[in-house]
Amino acid sequence: MTTHYKLAIALGAMTALGPLAIDMYVPAMPDMAQDLATSDGAIHRSAMSFFFGFMLGQLVYGPLSDRFGRRYVVLSALSIFLVASVGCTMSGSVESLVVWRLVQGFGGAAGMSMAIAITRDLYVGKEAGRMMSLIMMVMGLAPILAPLLGSAIITIAPWPIIFLVLVFFALLAMTLTLLWVPETLPPADRNKSSGNVLTHYWQLLISQSFMPYAGTLALIQGAFFAYIVGSSFVIIKVFGLSSTQYALLFGLNAIGLTVGTQLLGRLGERIGAHRLVRAAVGGFVALSALALVLSLTGALTLLSLSVLLFLAIFLMGGIMPGCNQLAMEHNGAMAGTAASLLGALGFGMGVVSSAILSLAESGTATPLLAIMTGFSGLALIVFTVLMPKGYSSYAPE
Repeated sequence: MTTHYKLAIALGAMTALGPLAIDMYVPAMPDMAQDLATSDGAIHRSAMSFFFGFMLGQLVYGPLSDRFGRRYVVLSALSIFLVASVGCTMSGSVESLVVWRLVQGFGGAAGMSMAIAITRDLYVGKEAGRMMSLIMMVMGLAPILAPLLGSAIITIAPWPIIFLVLVFFALLAMTLTLLWVPETLPPADRNKSSGNVLTHYWQLLISQSFMPYAGTLALIQGAFFAYIVGSSFVIIKVFGLSSTQYALLFGLNAIGLTVGTQLLGRLGERIGAHRLVRAAVGGFVALSALALVLSLTGALTLLSLSVLLFLAIFLMGGIMPGCNQLAMEHNGAMAGTAASLLGALGFGMGVVSSAILSLAESGTATPLLAIMTGFSGLALIVFTVLMPKGYSSYAPE
């Protein structure tokens, strides 16, 4: 196996911890609500606290990595994730679970931002796009296997065992990082000043080479996280499927995401990542809106919902790596900070969308689909309005 693929596997593994921590316990959420004697909305808040911790971690780890290097930050964060996962297994109340999930999210945040920063340290242009697609392919195994594994666990053991399994995955990610991930930021290139972090964040927030893509991705992730948090209740409680059947359906959509990263990645090399993202976001909006109309008119069936969700998640395979690549392209001098802000914005939108979902429960699929349509529609507006006219820096070579 070449060093290139070893690096992709290791980066994919550290990045996959976030999706594993979210998706593995999704099939167990209805059981957790019953076991902890709480409401569905309260269990939703445990997901929201994870997103919030993930968002905070993104803001912290990027600047730290720009100053101290990538490996030190990754290994420290994975240790926090491991301890918090143990804490989740001992949670006897929803309040305790919410707190430990917050810490777990904080620890898991480094994987995603550091994978993006390390990729930017080593690659640019199409090479960066190819590496991001490889990482997404490896990471894509997590949402395929995680719900199936979580569903299998709760059929033979109590839900806290799910978090013990996450301890094992944290140890695996740490091992692969030690073996296959070099330090990609030499001491000479590190930012020795800690006082300009807020300045760097502000520069990125007003940058036309960053915010059109970062803002678009954040809003799309808001829609995506609403799907992750709310889909189990819709599929299990509204349509009456079992947790195992839901896990299979969720895994099928994850396969669509993984295939999408590869097929749409190749298409992006031909037509340009910018054009691909614009078309994929428009498609996501149309599919979500159609599902919402069917729900409002009472015509939504399990089959139609499944098909529309599959196609929307497939398009995520073009949006996520494309936006990551484009947002990082001209920000290599502060790659860690840029990657952190990119992730923080996305998980911040996850906090917002999951909070809205927890307040809008109606016993139907309508709130979930309305949130997905609204957030993706805003993403299309942001992409269109913030993009300078005639901006074509990312046309295919």
